[in-house]
Amino acid sequence: MQKIKYRLSTLSPVLITVNIGDVNTVNTNNFINGRSLLGVFANNYIKKTKAGRDVHLDEKFYRWFLKGDLRFSNAYPVDKNTPCFPVPLSIQKEKNGKEIFDLLFEEPENKQTEAIPGFGFWENSILSTCKVKKSLNFHHKRDREKGSSEKGQIFNYESIDGGQVFEGNISGPEELLRDFTGFFGKKFIAYTGRSRKTQYGKIEMEFISAIEPYEAGTGDIKTDNETVSMTLLSDLILYNDYGFSTTDVDILEKCTGFKIEKSFIRTGTISNYISVWHLRKPSDLCFLAGSTFLVKASQNDRDKLLKLQEEGIGERKNEGFGRVIFNWQKKARLTGKDEQKEQNTKELSRPAGAIPEIAKEIVKKSIKDLIEREIKILAIKDADRFRKLPTKSLIGRLEAMIKKSKTIERDKFISNLELLRKSAKDKLCRCRNDKKTLYDFIKDYKVNIDMIGKDKIKEFGKEVNFYPEHDSEFLAELYRIYFTTFFAIMRKRVNKEKGEG
Repeated sequence: MQKIKYRLSTLSPVLITVNIGDVNTVNTNNFINGRSLLGVFANNYIKKTKAGRDVHLDEKFYRWFLKGDLRFSNAYPVDKNTPCFPVPLSIQKEKNGKEIFDLLFEEPENKQTEAIPGFGFWENSILSTCKVKKSLNFHHKRDREKGSSEKGQIFNYESIDGGQVFEGNISGPEELLRDFTGFFGKKFIAYTGRSRKTQYGKIEMEFISAIEPYEAGTGDIKTDNETVSMTLLSDLILYNDYGFSTTDVDILEKCTGFKIEKSFIRTGTISNYISVWHLRKPSDLCFLAGSTFLVKASQNDRDKLLKLQEEGIGERKNEGFGRVIFNWQKKARLTGKDEQKEQNTKELSRPAGAIPEIAKEIVKKSIKDLIEREIKILAIKDADRFRKLPTKSLIGRLEAMIKKSKTIERDKFISNLELLRKSAKDKLCRCRNDKKTLYDFIKDYKVNIDMIGKDKIKEFGKEVNFYPEHDSEFLAELYRIYFTTFFAIMRKRVNKEKGEG
């Protein structure tokens, strides 16, 4: 496999949307993802060839953009002419201190640590970090029928600032890359992201290298002590045996063929809209970039590790997913050079006076939406871990019990569960994950806001005097949402196993 490096310069603010949960704010990623870059080249191809709606019948278009023969990596920021990557989650700094540790290799005693956000690059054992500059812009909502702004209706756009540089690569067979670069030329102007027809999204694309052999990074593969680090350079999507996306480490082990001794992971969801076809892709669970693993491997596995590093892991690799590097992290004394303050998002000062009531309600609704979204993701992951599922009729019965009232209380649902016949209970006891039977799992489950993993929820809630962990009605609703999602996923898995869709 060969590759060619590209450089992307933002000529205006760029908005690569990411779903955060605030209905009044459109948030942006802090990098340009591979699927957006694929879209840039695909749209440019359609305009140059005037292929129209039948472009999928074009052989070049099919091989370059649909079949996946070419792979478009994410474009990450460049700092001091050096490409950066997401800082590994296991590399953390001491709270209220300056020491840096890689928890993949060492556990500091009596010290609290926190993850280092943003991007970085290595200089020997020194980690230099940076963040992408972003701004928050306010807009009036437009009445499309009247062609004017709606009074009092304001929404916010967060965007990547113009004047910044990002880099990535496109990889594939050499003959395809030569044909591809010959078609597009060395440099061109394009648009990407949301609101491209207004003041957002203008970029300059430039190829900055010759076609060269693919190397995933600087991590030479050595296997001291029979282990090697594995770091995700981009988000990773895996499907289980039932065709569902999963963040089960066992599935990752099966996919790579290596035993994972230790891990530091963060998970999320991927969803995007295909503007050409006016369709939204189904959401996928994923391991987020920066997730790190300590893999059991020997020197005899070197070729296999290099192949994974070159080809990537998992699904949708042509869109930049599944990039991995081995031995990028090594057991060494780390020091850090934090330059994030220079690169940070422009700070906004808090206005004087009390928060308006309408603003409080907006914040409360946004917090609730965010928590509900996260608890659905948690339910999907939990349901995916169970094996020997009960019958579809029993799952349907449990689903009907939880849907009976809008906000069913936990105690009431447990009482109904205990009234099931012995044969039904036996089926629930045969179904289990690594730790519990399904019957015990349902009986023991309680909604815990702290487990959802959003550090800012309590902080925002205090600003508007909203404490979700003490709102009994909201907790009851979350309980219903969790198990409604949980049983729906199980029912779909049973259908899948029986070939019913």
